[in-house]
Amino acid sequence: MRYTVINVDESRQIYVNAIHETMRGHTHVPTVAVDARDPQQLIAAREKHPYPIHTGLWTPKNGMIGVWYSMLNVWEHGGPIIHFEDDSMIHPNFHEELEKRLAQMPADTDFMSLFLPLDHAHDYTYDKHVTEDLARPYNTYGGVSMYFTERGVEKIMALVKEQGITCQWDDWLYRMARNYRLNGYVPKPTAEPLVSIFVLESFAQNGGMYVG
Repeated sequence: MRYTVINVDESRQIYVNAIHETMRGHTHVPTVAVDARDPQQLIAAREKHPYPIHTGLWTPKNGMIGVWYSMLNVWEHGGPIIHFEDDSMIHPNFHEELEKRLAQMPADTDFMSLFLPLDHAHDYTYDKHVTEDLARPYNTYGGVSMYFTERGVEKIMALVKEQGITCQWDDWLYRMARNYRLNGYVPKPTAEPLVSIFVLESFAQNGGMYVG
């Protein structure tokens, strides 16, 4: 299994080390994370990924764009791959639980979230049911950790080229799934949380410098 960790500095290194320890024996793929606090990094990333940034429906902060560029760097690796943000807290039986989740994953999967924002658990309805632990997206955000398939990465990159950047990357991904442009799946509220988060979700959703 290939995986990558997105971290812009060493402030959360203790958490990053824990991720690597849990993933020991799997292939770590380093990803360049774009630190939005550094204008030169943003300029270089914009030159590398010259997709239009549309502002009609949102007011992007530098941190939001930095995360987009970091995720574009992740997708450059191709799939399948798991990405973790540097504030991810992994389930103690992660590998066993992940195998169960992968066994349930539909053949058409483009992405599968390993994280569910707690404030969206009440939004689940049975019409979103797919398997014992998986549902079609009923959340509107939550990009702390995802499994991307090979086909999924190809489709995501094609859609970015088609649409440009229109909102936060995880909001956009779930929107594409709700519109059936992507086949995305998320945990049901009753499923074991494979990945949880260290920082406040409200901070992340409101455009902190580096968010999920």
